[in-house]
Amino acid sequence: MYYVLLLLLFVSCTAEGQDVHPNNRQFYFPSGIALDPDENYLFVNNANADLRFDSGFVGVLDLEKVDFVIKDWSSERRVIPRDMNCERSSLAPETLVCDETPFVLSSSVRIGSFAGALKVQSLNEETLRLFSVVRSEPSITWIDFSTKTHELSCSSGGEDYPFCDENHRLHRAGQDQEGIRLVSEPFGFYVDEDINYFITTHLDSGNITIGHAPLDDSPNIYAVFEGFSTQNSVTELIGNSAIARRSFNQNSAQLYLSSHKNSQIQMVQVSKEGQDINVNASGHFTLEGVGAASESRGLLFSDDGQRLYVLNRDPPTLITIDTSNNLQGIPKNETVGAIDICSRPTSLVSFEKYLYVACFDAGEIWKIDAIEGVFVATISTHYAVQHLAVSKNKRMLYGTNFQQDIIYVVDLDAGSPYVGLQMGYLRNEGL
Repeated sequence: MYYVLLLLLFVSCTAEGQDVHPNNRQFYFPSGIALDPDENYLFVNNANADLRFDSGFVGVLDLEKVDFVIKDWSSERRVIPRDMNCERSSLAPETLVCDETPFVLSSSVRIGSFAGALKVQSLNEETLRLFSVVRSEPSITWIDFSTKTHELSCSSGGEDYPFCDENHRLHRAGQDQEGIRLVSEPFGFYVDEDINYFITTHLDSGNITIGHAPLDDSPNIYAVFEGFSTQNSVTELIGNSAIARRSFNQNSAQLYLSSHKNSQIQMVQVSKEGQDINVNASGHFTLEGVGAASESRGLLFSDDGQRLYVLNRDPPTLITIDTSNNLQGIPKNETVGAIDICSRPTSLVSFEKYLYVACFDAGEIWKIDAIEGVFVATISTHYAVQHLAVSKNKRMLYGTNFQQDIIYVVDLDAGSPYVGLQMGYLRNEGL
């Protein structure tokens, strides 16, 4: 009840009017991030988590400009660019601190507050579709991005900085007010570009929501499926979190779902027949060898689908699962390794043979050898890191600092593990 009253207090104080739109070129509680397929742009969800403004927003980083700056800075010459409001960090001299504005495209769009996961779907050579999970409404907000004009669009009006209209905010199946509604706390999100559907988990239930994501038409919610998680035997709570795809066969994909409340990993088979989307539970297993594991926040498969890496918060552990098929053609799903990691890990990505883990409490990114299953190095960010994304072509790692309005950039070829570029100044220095 305390948290409900606190939320109502925040909502009652939410700002209104044109003068309280968030600045469309300055980060504000950046959360989810995603790269375009060609890795030229980094899309950033800004969550407006303290409701200072009337909305959150999605912005776009021009990575060509980022590359130009960080490559010069990472060289032996340590070049500080002129006319871009950059300076050497006093806290970490190896880091260049820059105002984000020169790097952010002017085309931003406004969305609901408390946005989380952000995913990209390719529609054609010139158009991308973004899916933003917005927890406050709740909704799945979708936005088009033109790689030709560099414009985001999510409304039929002609505003320069629009709020995404109702047609772009999926609350229910179809337009029927009595139709299937998107339930609360959407969290993990996955969009399948082979058979064009999306799926989201919900932190406070065992439900999953499925929708169509056609290339030539608007996306829509198709159905809500129940019972894809079990209660925690002690707390009696239930909820799902992360999603990862292990394999794809013809018109069918095999997904793994982690639980926010217990140690269960659920396997799900999703297939399409015309406009029908079929979802079937195909088994589950319990994380072993790490005590009473619970609250898994990240799932990541190796490229060949033979190993699953599970990022667990309680206890903070990185667990390796052998998902290769046995003689009967069924995934083994056996724990083959586990190492202790930082407290409250939030995100997991891979690059070559290494895994990178975002450590929210420690203000660090941990580098781990995925083959040997051992800790390699710590990349200190000094402040909380939430979401990570990696560019394999550029050999760059990007991370969001939710608490301090910062995007971090790590040059993975720089020779030593450090943050090369920090875009955005600390909020407590800027207000």
